[in-house]
This record gives sequence, structure tokens and C-alpha cells, in this order.
Amino acid sequence: MTPDSALRSLRAPSDALPDSSRALLDAVTALSSDLDLHGVLTRIVESASALTGARYAALGVLGSGDGLVEFVTTGVSDAERARIGSPPHGRGILGLLISEPRPLRLHDLGEHPASYGFPDGHPPMTSFLGVPVLIRGTVFGNLYLTEKAGGQDFTDTDEDLVVALAQAAGLVIENARAYGLSERRRRWLEAAADLTDALQPPVDDDRALEQIATTARRLSGARAVVVMSADDDPVVRAVASDGPDRATNLDSAGLALESTGVATLAEPVEVPLGGPADPIAAVLPLRTRLADGGLLIAVFDGEHQRLRDLDDRELLVSFADHAALALDRARAVADREEHAVTQDRERIARDLHDVVIQRLFATGMQLRAAALRGGDDLTDRVEQSVSDLDMTIRDVRATIFGLQHDGTGSVRHEVRVLAQEYAEALGQAPVVRTVGPVDTAVDEALRSQLLPVLREALSNVAQHARATRVEVELVVDADELLLSVLDDGVGVGPAAPMAQHSGLRNARERAEALGGTLELSPRVPHGLMFRWRVPLGAPGVVSAPG
Repeated sequence: MTPDSALRSLRAPSDALPDSSRALLDAVTALSSDLDLHGVLTRIVESASALTGARYAALGVLGSGDGLVEFVTTGVSDAERARIGSPPHGRGILGLLISEPRPLRLHDLGEHPASYGFPDGHPPMTSFLGVPVLIRGTVFGNLYLTEKAGGQDFTDTDEDLVVALAQAAGLVIENARAYGLSERRRRWLEAAADLTDALQPPVDDDRALEQIATTARRLSGARAVVVMSADDDPVVRAVASDGPDRATNLDSAGLALESTGVATLAEPVEVPLGGPADPIAAVLPLRTRLADGGLLIAVFDGEHQRLRDLDDRELLVSFADHAALALDRARAVADREEHAVTQDRERIARDLHDVVIQRLFATGMQLRAAALRGGDDLTDRVEQSVSDLDMTIRDVRATIFGLQHDGTGSVRHEVRVLAQEYAEALGQAPVVRTVGPVDTAVDEALRSQLLPVLREALSNVAQHARATRVEVELVVDADELLLSVLDDGVGVGPAAPMAQHSGLRNARERAEALGGTLELSPRVPHGLMFRWRVPLGAPGVVSAPG
């Protein structure tokens, strides 16, 4: 063939191809249109059946051992599949293809020496064609075809077509696996980032562990995820499991923990649990340094093999490490803020004691000395002044004691606690940031207005915004207090019901009563910005309705 004739043949329309070649081309094109791995496997089986005229077709996927971990079929009805029971594990003729991965054609399955027979309820099958599916020279699985149309045997052409299909399928499967892995990595990374945002102080350890367990179960596909304390007498601290199977899953987790031999596990281990479903458990340490961690135990069904994939196992291990780091970070931030508040209080207490009290005490001594030198009227007035000074000293000392011992009633603490109350209604805990001397600059009168306003803002977001992220920022500078609540929800228009909500009207009236303002403005690309701004030390606080 000359170069020109070869070029003309490549450019020939598909109608000029033989029917078998055109069918193969159509099958490969169909395979390339799907990136979901299970969808690709299903298309391979259906294409092989259509190419050869086989009534039944299947693709068995090999696991890390010698058996099949997945079995995708076509031609078998749901009722027949239910009668057959569990899928084959790779014995008999199927096992022969696993041990000797090369094409195999048989006139009658039952006549081969390696035939293992069929279970009860299995449809009759005679003619057979098996072809391995290779990915970069490694056997991924095998294509099995039986019962060629018309009771005929599979031909050389059938074998050539299926071998060519298997070669193309290997490339498509590799692409689908790579795409699936990248998608799973993206979901794990997003979940880890969301977890870090959600674990803002003050952190409820039990709720945080529940969130970790729920996220790990959702992304790993585990039957259940249990978090237990890591000590000699383990205690269940969080469970993510189906209600009816909760007790069974807890027993499985306990068995897995007992099988590890030690409660203070340093590295991840996999524990086969035995039983009819052949479940397996992954036991991973939550390696915290500051927070209360424990052990994360993920229980998988025996048919769930993603755990045995190295990449998926590493993703689960990485998430456990990230969760432990997020717990430690939240605890460190909370400790740092508490330490900053404590230092501020101790500084104020020290200044009051070293300057104010000593000055008051010295003034009292001077007045008492003057009283000894003066007349009766002067003596009475000086004594009264000394008595007033003594009372002032007692009040200051009481203030010092309060500053030194009361750290839980701070404005920062109350704002974070209030934000945490809305975590369930919002779908996630709001991110809270404070800037400036919040605890010392905000007096009791302003605090009594600030907290109801924040509650109204969070309530409106929960009811109307449908937001996926909410941020609360409290900024105090030399002149004013600014409370901002930002969300990425649906926003608000001038005619929207939220704009006329009585709670927002109350928040505006509270701001105006203090000489401040309330601003509602849209965010880009979507969402709402709530800004409540009032001056510090506003004269007279008038309570707004509601």
C-alpha cells in the first residue's frame, strides 16, 4: 500500500469499515465518554456483549490478593442475581484466568477440568470467552463472555475484537481511576478546610469529634466511624452510623480496638473482623498534643475495597492527622486568647493595686493627720472623707479580685458562645474574629445591646440566607465598636421580607439609640454584609423593643 492509499484509508468514512470494526470503534468511543469508574466498567461489559453477541457478560476486578473484589455484569436480571447470591470470588474457570492471564475460549464450560460448577439459581452457560484487561502491563481484571447467540461458539474474530476492546479499556480505566482519585482528593481537602473553619474557639470537644466522625464516614464510604478515647478503659466519644446498626457497629469498633493489642496506637492498622460479611476496620490515632484526641475506627463492609487502595487509605490517614491538628489549633487559639485576657486583667489589677490603692491610702493618712491638728468640724469632715476613701479601697480591691479570677464572662467568650449556639441552625459554626481591646472597652451597658443584635443577625442568616459560610467580626478601636456579620447566601433586595424583619428593625433602633448606625449591603459575588456601628461610651442606653 502506497502512502497515499494509506492516507485515503484513514480518511475513509466509518461506513466504509467492516461491521465488526465499526462496532469496535463505536464501543471505544462510548467508553471514552464516561469518567466515572463504575460507569466505565459497565460500558465495557455492555460493549463486549454487543460486539460478540454474548447473552451474558461480566468484568471481574482483581483485588490486592488473588480474588475478585468487584463483579460487573450484564444480561443477568435483578431477580436472577438475588437467587445466585454473593458474586464469585475467582475460583474455577475464573480462577484459571487469574492465574494464567491470557485469552481463553471454550465450547462448554462444564467440560473443562477447572470447572467449579454453578450455584443454585444460576442460569445455564456453555460457550465461553475470557480475556484479561491490562493496565500498564498489570492485570486489572478479566472480561468473561458466555452464551453466544444462536448456540454457537465464540470465533477468532470475537476474540480479536474483545482483545482490542480490552486494550482500549485499560487506557480508559486508567483515566477514570486517575479522575476519580483527583475528585476524592478534592473532596477530602475541602472537608479538611471546612473542619478547620468550623473548629473555632470555644470548641465543644464532643461536637467536634462528632463532626470529624461524620465527615470521615461520608467521604470514606465506611459503614460506621467511631471515635474512642485512647486509654486502658476506652470510652466511646463520637459515633457516625446508621441507627438500626449502631449497636453492631459499636461492637465491631470495640473488637477492632481489642484486636490492636494496645489502646495507645501510634500508627494506623487494618483489622479483619471476620464474620459472614468479612468486614474490615481501620484503626487510626488522632495524634493530638493539646486537645483530647483518641482513636478513629472506620468499619467497612467486606465488599468495600477502596480501603485497600493505597491512595484512599492515605487520604483517610491524612484526614485523621489534619483533624487532630485542627483540634490542637482550636485549643491553642482558645488558650492564647484566654492567656491574653488573663494578662490584660492582671495588668489592670497590678496598676490598680500599685498606683490607685497606694495613692488612696496615702491620701487617707494625710487627712487623718490633718484631723489630729484641726477642730471638731474639720475632724468630722476628714473622718467622713477617710471613711469614703476606705470604702473606695474596698471596692477597688473587689474589682482587682474579679479581674484576677473571672475570665469566663468576657465579651469575647460570650460572642463565641452565642455564635456556637447557631452552628446547628446554620449548618456550620460561624468563624469568629475579634480585634482590639474588646473585653476592657465594652462596658456592661453596651454589652447588653451588642449580644441581642448579634443574635438577631445570626437568626436572620439562619432563616433566610441559605449560606454555606458565615463570619462574625467584632472590632473595637479608640472611638467605636463595629460588629460585622458576613454570609455567602442569597443576599437581600429592597423588597425582600428579610429587609423588613422586625429583628433587623430592632437592631437599627438599638444602634440609633446609641448614636450609631446599621448598614445592610450586598457582597460580591453573592451574600449580605451586616454592619452594626456604635460609638464607645455612648451617653445613656435606651433599650429598643424586642
